[in-house]
This record gives sequence, structure tokens and C-alpha cells, in this order.
Amino acid sequence: MFFKVVPMSYAEIDRASGPVNADEPEAIPFVLFDSLTYLAAGTTVSQKFFQQNQGDPTISNVNGGSLPEGESFRIARMGYDILAVPAAVAGHSALAEGPIYDISRILKTARGVFSLKLSQKDYGPIPLTFSHASGGETGFGWGTFTAEASLAFGNNGTFDGGFPTDNSLYIKSKTQFSVTTQFASGGTTITVDTLTRFWLAGTLYRRVV
Repeated sequence: MFFKVVPMSYAEIDRASGPVNADEPEAIPFVLFDSLTYLAAGTTVSQKFFQQNQGDPTISNVNGGSLPEGESFRIARMGYDILAVPAAVAGHSALAEGPIYDISRILKTARGVFSLKLSQKDYGPIPLTFSHASGGETGFGWGTFTAEASLAFGNNGTFDGGFPTDNSLYIKSKTQFSVTTQFASGGTTITVDTLTRFWLAGTLYRRVV
């Protein structure tokens, strides 16, 4: 990996790494994320992210649908991850149920879309396939000729940075925001309950401590 060497004075380093004025917030790269389960029974027709008070920091780092006092966020990209775990799949048929099958059903049969709400303004709906450039599922599996069983891995596309907003959207401090996914009416069944995660990548502005 290559990077540019930038000479700086001690004063410039101090200023860049720790602003000193109250009206000059620190800016750092950051990602806001929240996770919800897509139910195998096919009863999931919508999800609303960033509203729950999650106690587990590996599930979510946003509570109550707003940022704390003194923090704001500039959105650069948005993405939706289907966190399907590897699973044993009977046979080698392309229709065999498993992680890849589940991802395909959520994206294509359920025709998932997402919308961002900032305060009272909506942005969307946008197809979930646009949250990654492949537009669909990727994955692989393996098995043997004598035992028709395989272990399958799947992902909803290669990680490409998600849907770009070109840094044009802001979440202000203590302003309500959410992301809602919507799926085909009637529900779409999958193999197992699957955790899904929505994320917003960009710049976090926070007060100098």
C-alpha cells in the first residue's frame, strides 16, 4: 500500500490532530451501523434501522435514532449487508437451499428496496442491489462426487463502498434519522433466520474533548 509523506511542523500536527476552538469540531472517518434479523418464515416485509436501543456494540453503534449532542455526520456511502453464515447444502443443484439461495431470494424474489429518512424528508426508495455493485449474490461451495453435500458461502455482492451519496447528506446533532427496507408483500421465505446490517459511511464531526 502506498501513501504520501507530508512534512508538518509540531504546531500543524497539534492543530490537525486536536482542534482547540469550540466551533471547530474534530473530523474523523466513521461508520454508523445497525443490525436486524430477516425472518426465515417469510413474515419480514419491512425493517427499520437505527431506532432500537441496542446494548451490544457488535450489533449497533446508534441508539434511539439520533446522534448525541455535539456530534454530526456527513454521509458518503450507504450499504446493506446480508450476514448469511456458511451452511451445509444437500446436493450440487443451483436451486439447493443455503446462504446463496437466501441472499438471492431477499434481493430478487423479495425485491428489497431501502429509503433514508432525515428529519421528515425521505430519500429513496433505492433497490437493495444498488448497495453493492454486483447487483446480486456472490458465493461458492464445495463437495465430493461420492457424497452429494457441500458447504456454501454467500454474500450480497463484493464490497465496493456501497451506494454513493457524494457527501451531499448530513445528519445533524439530535436530529431523528432512520433507514427502512421494504420487501414484496406477502413475504418471502428463506432457509434460516439471517442477520442483516445497514451502514452509513462518512465523516463524524465531534466536539474537542
